Amino acid sequence: MVSKIYQLSYDDQLDKDIHEWLKKIPRSRKAETVRHAIRYYIASNGGSSGIHMPNVTGLPISVEEPKSQQETPKKKRPKLSKDGDFSL
Repeated sequence: MVSKIYQLSYDDQLDKDIHEWLKKIPRSRKAETVRHAIRYYIASNGGSSGIHMPNVTGLPISVEEPKSQQETPKKKRPKLSKDGDFSL
């Protein structure tokens, strides 16, 4: 049996969830944990060789809410004098 090394590159900002998860794993258990995660992924796909790539990030996906049409402001009534003289 020959040990193989596979380097995994990732972006610590885009893949922040992976970065945080890997930081929590003790160095002596990282390879074993990643192998287990890969085997779990294979088993959850039923052993299929097809790769399902969901759009998952550690950051929430921002969704733009539809902008409601702004109502035209209602015209304000002119202020009337309090002394009873309503002539302009």
